[in-house]
Amino acid sequence: MASDEMETNDQELSALKDNIEKKGKNAYYYAHAHKVDGPKWDGKPEPKLLSKDQREVNSSSAVNRLSSFDSKSTITNYAFCDEEKKVKIYVNLEGVGEKCKEEGSVSIEFTDNSFSLYVRNFAESGADECLIFARLFDRIEKATYKLKANKIIVTLIKINATPWSRIGLTGSGGKSSSDDDDDYDV
Repeated sequence: MASDEMETNDQELSALKDNIEKKGKNAYYYAHAHKVDGPKWDGKPEPKLLSKDQREVNSSSAVNRLSSFDSKSTITNYAFCDEEKKVKIYVNLEGVGEKCKEEGSVSIEFTDNSFSLYVRNFAESGADECLIFARLFDRIEKATYKLKANKIIVTLIKINATPWSRIGLTGSGGKSSSDDDDDYDV
């Protein structure tokens, strides 16, 4: 009985293929002609990278040239919250509170339009972790941090109470009050 069903199914597919071959784009079953050529699903709901396009690689280097996010930054995963008079940046680092208890393990440097966060003694390799923005979205008067068990919260105090759509400037668009004549992309 199963072999009869398979034979009937093969005949139906053959009729479908035959119709598409004969009539091409005008076939009644043309929508079924497309074959899925992607990889098989691995059963996991998480997205995965299928391939890197050469254009993406080239454009990412162009972004690095224009972006205020410094390419020397080893911390690339962070979140931020824009409040009226300050911006908070949340950097999740598992176990940072335990590993960086010593004075000077975490430090912050800033100017009115840039800031750098350095985390020493965190990585097992001994390398410093850092988050650096060479050009901020707007000017700041102060930068501080709080060390928590599994994250560092950086607080940037704004000079102007303007909303920030991102932490750094990228090319042209947003406006820094210190550069009233220059436009930057946001």
